[in-house]
Amino acid sequence: MKTNFWKFAAAFVVGLSAAVACQKDPEPENIAPVFPSEVIEQNVEAGATVEVTFDANQDWELSIPAAEQNKYWLDDAGVPASKVTGKAGAQTVSVVFSEDQYYDANVLCEVTLSMGGQSKVIAKYTRLAINRTLEVYTAETSEWGFKNTYTAEKATALALTTFEGDVTYTLPVKVVANYDWSLALPEWCAGSIAGAETLSGKAGQTVEVLLTGVLAESVKAGAEGVAKFIDATDNTKTIDLPLTLPAFGERLEWVEPSTMEFEYTGSSMPAIAYVLAPKGFVVRALAWNGEWHTAFADWVTIETDEPADPEALLQNIAVIFNIAANEGEERAADLFVFPASMANVAAGDICDSADPNCGILPEYAKYHVGRFTQAGVPMPFIAPQYPSSMLEAEGVFFTDLGPNDSDNIMRYDIEGAESYHKVTYTGQWSYESAYFFINKPYASFKIYKDDQYPEGFFTTAVPEAEMEEYWLEAWANQDKTIGRFNMRYTPATPTHAAVVYFDENGGKVAAVLVEYNPSAGGSSEGASFTVASGSAEVMGLDVMGQPAGMLNSMISALGFTAKEEKVIMASSPEVEFTANFNFSQIFIIDMMGNMVENTSAFSVYQTSNTTFKVTAANESQYLLVFMDSMGEVPVVVYYNCYF
Repeated sequence: MKTNFWKFAAAFVVGLSAAVACQKDPEPENIAPVFPSEVIEQNVEAGATVEVTFDANQDWELSIPAAEQNKYWLDDAGVPASKVTGKAGAQTVSVVFSEDQYYDANVLCEVTLSMGGQSKVIAKYTRLAINRTLEVYTAETSEWGFKNTYTAEKATALALTTFEGDVTYTLPVKVVANYDWSLALPEWCAGSIAGAETLSGKAGQTVEVLLTGVLAESVKAGAEGVAKFIDATDNTKTIDLPLTLPAFGERLEWVEPSTMEFEYTGSSMPAIAYVLAPKGFVVRALAWNGEWHTAFADWVTIETDEPADPEALLQNIAVIFNIAANEGEERAADLFVFPASMANVAAGDICDSADPNCGILPEYAKYHVGRFTQAGVPMPFIAPQYPSSMLEAEGVFFTDLGPNDSDNIMRYDIEGAESYHKVTYTGQWSYESAYFFINKPYASFKIYKDDQYPEGFFTTAVPEAEMEEYWLEAWANQDKTIGRFNMRYTPATPTHAAVVYFDENGGKVAAVLVEYNPSAGGSSEGASFTVASGSAEVMGLDVMGQPAGMLNSMISALGFTAKEEKVIMASSPEVEFTANFNFSQIFIIDMMGNMVENTSAFSVYQTSNTTFKVTAANESQYLLVFMDSMGEVPVVVYYNCYF
């Protein structure tokens, strides 16, 4: 029975299968796709995400242009895609936009829905184009240089700038842009950004750029160009700002020394000036005689320091001036800084000979930077009216004291006088011939007693009530141009007094030591020299085996007659001497009897009324003629340098 059941079941299944197999599939219904009735239109920002929502009545595909996927894309389960598919039903798909900025044209994103073999744009999203903005601001300035702040107004042009004493031309600028950029400059301008290797910036950054001029011969007259700010993504898009470099080929700056006026003794320390000018400039000192530039001033020695960069087209260099001692009248030298092209200009070409005032020609005037003046040998406060030979015969000796003379400070207690002098009387009536010229005005005088001399100082002025009883009287004519020191009586022993002259403000014009000393010989003691430095020997003329008068015969043709003849044998190139007499000038005579000037081979410089220095470059022989303030010649010296 069981067997029949399974047979019946099997036969039933087979029969059922055959019946099913013989049935036909139903035909699919013709369903039309249904698209959203309205198209979404919307403006979006960079980096935005928007959602597209729709109902699909059948299988669907949502797509965007595949070529634009770098600008926007569909989010397919977190994966950027240009197409997304799905089954019928309510749908939401995200559209994501890049954060990149786009310029010049809007970015349009069209979203297309496809169903049943049909397609329709169901959404339009627009990324609006933005305008390129790039703003440049220049550093603010002071008289000393650039500040660390920038102008509030954006720049429309750029100009490289320099400052006094600066040989560079620069301009710090601040750049702010809403796009990535790079900077292109002319060949005569370099740029740098701290910590960066390239001249570029990113969108939204604030970048400080230092522009620096590259000085070259080709741009000495100045240059014009553009600073080109280039869009990093489109090098056809630029913002150009005019850029200029000022002319520097004739730039001249002069920082003069602390003084341009010198005493007759010359400069104890060099005068230092600073010159900023083009490479190869020269500094010239031209002697000015009040009417004409006749020659270069040999009393001004000029040296220049080495420039920091010998090849730099602009150089800022220290110029060192040494001023020699003046042995004559006041003198002046005009200083010029000439470019290299005028280094060989002749002194006589500087002035206009047709100009009654001999003015500097315009083409040279712009190079004129100043004038050195040097005082002449000062006239003594008192000068004897009669020749020293006549006065000495009467027992009168006039002496101008130097600033280091012991009679000057140690005996006076009156420091600060403009000049110091001594008058010595050796006889009772010597004073009668001792008239002197008074060469400077004064308002009053005092006579200081010798009560503490020589142990102490002249500290006590003779009271007015005692003046008529004092042994010494200081007499002067009404206009105070001629004077004399009268002895009212002859002192029993050698004695001294100090006569001090004052100006209206109480300043000491001069001080005169007046002494009565019967045993004093003044210059009758003979001229002598003391070697202060160097090596030399002073001796009489007979050491040469020559009779007296030999040196006088050599200088007589020049109108000189010396009271004494001396020989100095110098064994070192430079020797300084101190004399026991006063002199106002020293003349150099060669062995042919010609008067010569100081040269690099042999020179004599008077450093005071009693001191001088001789410098010789090689073995040489000259005659030195010493002249005092009265035109007398106390001594002629045969100077033999034999080192």
